[in-house]
Amino acid sequence: SPFHVGLPLRLPAFTLDQTQQLAQRYRVAWDDGLISLHTLVEGHPYLIHLALYSLSVHKMDLERLIDEAPQQSGVYSGHLRSYLAIFEAEPNLARTFYRVIEQESTAELEPMAAYRLESMGLVTLVGNTATASCNLYRRYFGGRLGTG
Repeated sequence: SPFHVGLPLRLPAFTLDQTQQLAQRYRVAWDDGLISLHTLVEGHPYLIHLALYSLSVHKMDLERLIDEAPQQSGVYSGHLRSYLAIFEAEPNLARTFYRVIEQESTAELEPMAAYRLESMGLVTLVGNTATASCNLYRRYFGGRLGTG
């Protein structure tokens, strides 16, 4: 809206039970592979939806979907490349995010960088520190941002 009317909504990560319920609605059989998928995206609602949609409608193989997830040919390629384009246009933001994903624990960020990365859904903030919001982002961007 040009008037910025309304409140921004943030969906929390799906629990394993919520992911299982959504899989049932998509008529995707629940198994250990879906637990691996849930772990890879750490319950990220959009990423869960996109995977379940691909499994249900496009009849993708779950193991292949998980293996290819952090690759250019994966189901998340468009989503991940849109972030990569932002990082190419904003190298400082890319360096900041790379610092987050290369650390095992949390990283303290400047307020505006933290706000941008959290707004993009790439990090989870706790106080002044940030962690990557899911393993998929660590795997995909760790191999791309760290090479430049």
